[in-house]
Amino acid sequence: MNPIRFTAGIAVLIGTLCQWGQANLGQSYAGIALSTVQQDGLKIDYNGNLTSAEQLPNASFPGSASRIGTFDFNLSNLDGIYFLQARIQFWVQLPPEAIGNLAPYLVFSKVNQNASEGFPHLDAALIAGDAIKTDIRISFDLFPAGLGIVDKQIDFRDLTEEQSLGLSKILSEDPQQRVDVWLASDTLKAITVPSSASYLDFSNGFPILVATDFNSTLELKFVPEPSSMAIFGIGFSIILHRSWRGVRASKNSVKR
Repeated sequence: MNPIRFTAGIAVLIGTLCQWGQANLGQSYAGIALSTVQQDGLKIDYNGNLTSAEQLPNASFPGSASRIGTFDFNLSNLDGIYFLQARIQFWVQLPPEAIGNLAPYLVFSKVNQNASEGFPHLDAALIAGDAIKTDIRISFDLFPAGLGIVDKQIDFRDLTEEQSLGLSKILSEDPQQRVDVWLASDTLKAITVPSSASYLDFSNGFPILVATDFNSTLELKFVPEPSSMAIFGIGFSIILHRSWRGVRASKNSVKR
């Protein structure tokens, strides 16, 4: 068999498998990255519909965004990782109208990006490409606890290729592989991600002030990036072909 044709055939096969893998990425994954932090609780005005930097100085901000937390990871070879899905567990207050297209969504951003006097501008980060919207929405579908705060956990949700690349860029450009995660709404002000809460406990007959800190956990499913898989496959095909040639040469020498 012609070695060039053999290698090219394997490369085509690997490329086909990678294309199939991209179409079926949700079916398998290589690992899960996890980070748990105390919730941040910072709340800012927000308008995710802004489309240009010129609008920012005089813009109105009908919506709001609450920073869930700053998550950090320890992933090797970030350039070769493709993020498939994400899920999050956190404590949140939501208004009843936060359902369907009005439900707030998650935004990944660089840590304290475009901060002015300690106040982050998430809209500017989105315009600059330093933040990325996701399609992960958090709906009001649970009855609130006594404090109006619910422990919300969603199933894994898909990330698009653009969102995956944006998240990889944010993590790779931070020395500690950190990312800020926000809960944002274009129109709703009454969304809150509290860092803690206090309540009076009367269980022993006397009122006792109890303070509770809230933690959040972000999980990311990932696989090797498809192009990296293709390069690996081509290299493997060359090694396989050389081994095959060696075996064939050995067989020919025995026949002689």
